[in-house]
Amino acid sequence: MNPMQTSVAVMAVLTVLFCRPFQGQLSLTAVLVALVAALALVLGAWCAPATGRPFALSGDAAWRRAKNVQLVVGAVVAYAALLLFTDMPGMAAIWGIFAALGAGALMPGASPTQSAEDPTTGGRLD
Repeated sequence: MNPMQTSVAVMAVLTVLFCRPFQGQLSLTAVLVALVAALALVLGAWCAPATGRPFALSGDAAWRRAKNVQLVVGAVVAYAALLLFTDMPGMAAIWGIFAALGAGALMPGASPTQSAEDPTTGGRLD
């Protein structure tokens, strides 16, 4: 799945979950706060480096997979944090961003020697 599609899905689901519509008292303020918190989480997950390559090409399958994992992990942790810190979607979004950063840091990326190699010289650094 394309990370943009995942972003839209995560934002929609988190906005609904952050509003807590099943507890009654749904207001415009609660919807706006939930929307801003979900947007902050998605932007934070997009800015988090994935697999050790912060500016990989969007056509790279490993990068797309890593971004999808970061978005989903961030959303799951944000919802779990919302359950712990009731009525604080902003705090939940911050925990989700930390989780997205952690997920990106734990994913296997290009090794430093591999990224420093020059492809024109057959991998040798002259």
